[in-house]
Amino acid sequence: MDFVPEMRRIHRAALDSTMTIGAWRTEARQKAKSVVGKTRDLSVLHSLAWAGFLSTGQIERLHFPSRRTVQRRLRALLDHGLVRACLQGTSLHLQNVYALTPKGAAHLDAQGISDAKPRRVVRAQKLEHALAVRDLFVAFFVADQSNTIQLEDFRFEDDLAKEPIFQSVGIIPDGLAIVRRGEVRLTVGCEVDLGSETGRMLKAKCALWAELLRPKPFGPMELLFVVSGNGRSNTIERLMTEVECPGLTVLRSSVIKQPLQVIDGLFVRTIRALRIGVSKTHE
Repeated sequence: MDFVPEMRRIHRAALDSTMTIGAWRTEARQKAKSVVGKTRDLSVLHSLAWAGFLSTGQIERLHFPSRRTVQRRLRALLDHGLVRACLQGTSLHLQNVYALTPKGAAHLDAQGISDAKPRRVVRAQKLEHALAVRDLFVAFFVADQSNTIQLEDFRFEDDLAKEPIFQSVGIIPDGLAIVRRGEVRLTVGCEVDLGSETGRMLKAKCALWAELLRPKPFGPMELLFVVSGNGRSNTIERLMTEVECPGLTVLRSSVIKQPLQVIDGLFVRTIRALRIGVSKTHE
């Protein structure tokens, strides 16, 4: 399914709609009187079909002008059974996570968007990392909407796991973006490091990436590492230099509020490490 052109069209058609505040909950109300729209609400369902699941804040950055607006529309979609909501583990103070339901996929199909399928939300132990990867997805898409780049595709780990080229070297990227800026078309391998891997594991991963990138199987390609702090950034840059891995950009997490800096970091090779503030996932 080619999500990118359709999502871009739906998103731009929805930019003028306005809504008000709604309650914060995870259970549907059977007698709700809300109405599902055909523009921005459809774009939310489409982005969930693409990404699998997204947090409230990520959906806001993709489609809405404020938290008040996104909460009301997500409540409407929840009440109509088109999305499901879950907590981040047992943390009531963190944002809800939303995913498409079978009914939501059928609704997309009725609107002419075929092949949309619900995906499971990863277990709580892996959710922080999975949402950080989706922060990158949002950053690329926001850059696309600002006409800084053209986002041709973004694929997640589950999409990439069966690709022979990654299986051949034993590494599965957290994400893979294909972007175009002017005449330059760039493939971006994405890795999000939250500091849980040991130095030995990180060195092994860097060596595998070097093995993959040296033959340039994708043409022009950058490896984008998102890290949690300066120390980790320095470690990755050192390890990548040791294994002679080409095309490395290291960013401080999160890139979400600075998507244009992400793009500059990828396309301007003199920028080796961008210093961007840490993402806030609290309400």
